[in-house]
Amino acid sequence: MRNFYAIIFFLQFMVSVKGQNLPELIKQRSKAVVAVSSYSVAGTVVDRVNGFFISSDGILLMPAFPLSKSDSIIVTLHNGRKLQVEKVLSVQLYYNMAMVKVSGTRDFEF
Repeated sequence: MRNFYAIIFFLQFMVSVKGQNLPELIKQRSKAVVAVSSYSVAGTVVDRVNGFFISSDGILLMPAFPLSKSDSIIVTLHNGRKLQVEKVLSVQLYYNMAMVKVSGTRDFEF
C-alpha cells in the first residue's frame, strides 16, 4: 500500500514539474549564481569561490573562508558586471558560510 502512495505522489510531482517550463526556470534562477573573488592589499587575487543571491536586495550567501584572508571582495555577475561587498551580515565558521550585502543593482529578478 505504501508503494501505491509513493507512486501517486511521484506522478503528481511529475505533472506539476511538467506544467512549469523547467529550462526557462533554470535559466532564470542561474542568474543568481555569481563568482566571488577576494583580493589582498596588494591587489592580487587571494581566492575565488562561488556564491548565490538569496534576495533581490543584494543579500548573498558565500563560503566564509575568503573573508578571513582578504582585504576586499568583488562579486562578478553572470553578465560580467562587478559589484563590491558593502557589508558582512553574518559569518558561520562551523558551516563555512557567510551572508553579505552587495552594493549596486542586479539586472535580474527573483
